[in-house]
Amino acid sequence: DGTLTEYQLPIEMPGLKGASAEFIMNEDLSHTSNEVIKLNDLNGDTTIIGHIYGGILSSSLNPFSSNQTSTQTSADNNIYAVKLIRTNEPTGVIQIDGSNPYSFELYPNPTEDGKLYMNYHLNNSGNVNYFVSTINGSIIDSGKWFNKTKGEQTDSLQIDPSVAAQILYVTLVFEGKYFVTKQVQKL
Repeated sequence: DGTLTEYQLPIEMPGLKGASAEFIMNEDLSHTSNEVIKLNDLNGDTTIIGHIYGGILSSSLNPFSSNQTSTQTSADNNIYAVKLIRTNEPTGVIQIDGSNPYSFELYPNPTEDGKLYMNYHLNNSGNVNYFVSTINGSIIDSGKWFNKTKGEQTDSLQIDPSVAAQILYVTLVFEGKYFVTKQVQKL
């Protein structure tokens, strides 16, 4: 239906690294043709299953929301070994709750004049961020609706008339961590 869901894990890479990083699998390990490691074929207690390389180093959680990428981000050239450690002890793995309590309606779709409306319900009062991006990931508009009260909400935004007819993505960020994205066609 054109919606995307994003989950924030309860752990973070050092220095907020990870965006655009690459996992490079240890090709010496037994694996399937689609690069799934055959865990039952591994010997020993600790095995390096691959490495994480590169990505974006950031000094803030979301420099893209304030267009501060040139001063708050840089390419990362660190390499991290990824190890599988076998143990018979409970690992204390945190179960990730992948649910997202938010959604929104976006209309009209398609839009001729670029005027869009969003209906959503806030579980808590606070700010709501929004981003409008192209299919190739370029952000063409972003902003924040401040001090929204708990309950039903209707907001609107105007896409710049100079933006060519194309498919766009509207992302709303609730509570600073729940991302919901909808696709819209600008005529």
